[in-house]
Formats: sequence, C-alpha cells, structure tokens
Amino acid sequence: MVFVNEEWNDTGDLVVYSNYHKYWLDRERKIKNPLFDVFSGRILDLKEGKQTAINYFYNLLNEEICEGVTICVVPSSNAEKTESGIGKLAEKLAENKRINKVYFLQRTKSIDKLAWGGRRDKQIHLETISAVENMDITDDTK
Repeated sequence: MVFVNEEWNDTGDLVVYSNYHKYWLDRERKIKNPLFDVFSGRILDLKEGKQTAINYFYNLLNEEICEGVTICVVPSSNAEKTESGIGKLAEKLAENKRINKVYFLQRTKSIDKLAWGGRRDKQIHLETISAVENMDITDDTK
C-alpha cells in the first residue's frame, strides 16, 4: 500500500487535496486568474524550491504515505535541470523510512513545458525519460 488511508489506495484515480489554479488567465494582457488562491501559490512556491513550501507539503503529506514506499519523481521538462522543489520534497519524504529513488528517472531530451502548452500525452514522456542505469532499485532502507 502507498497511503495510510486505505480508501485512497483503491480509487483507481488521483487523490487531490485541492485544485491548482494558474496565476494568469492571459499573461500577455496581464489578466490574473480570480480563482488563484493560497494553495495554488504554495504549489508555485514548491516549484521554485522555496523551503517554506517544501515544509508545508511535507507536513501535509508525510503522515499520509506508508513507510517502505519508494519515492520517485517525474523529472523536469528541461533535461538539464536535475533538481527541483518537488525533488527536494520527495527527498525529505523519503528520509522518513521510505525508499529514496527520487532521481531514478531522468529526462534524456528536453520537451516544451506543459504549463506553456507542451504535449501532455504519455507517449512524449516515454520517449524522453529513461531510468538511471547504475542506480540500484532494491530497498536500501534495511
């Protein structure tokens, strides 16, 4: 199991705490989204790697994830960017009796940012992400 709350493990769908609302409705014309809220702002702060956001999401998620779970993140759309706020959060979550494989996946070719209209289909990720060849994927918490 991944989640402490057993109902979340069997949804067959994503589990969400809140919805993300983009900041701009129209960036060129400087029209802000009236639905943009504090939670959405924290997500942007996390993407920027701000420690306050990493701590906020750690406190939100840590008690929800079972021990022994492997933690891994989808890499940035930029193949040259190897660290991220999401990665830092994942590393912190992995420190708590979980398996740290945060950077097991690597982007081999940069793609257009999804937030700026890049392709969202699974195929683009399958074509541009690979596993780190020399990383042991066995449980190293024991």
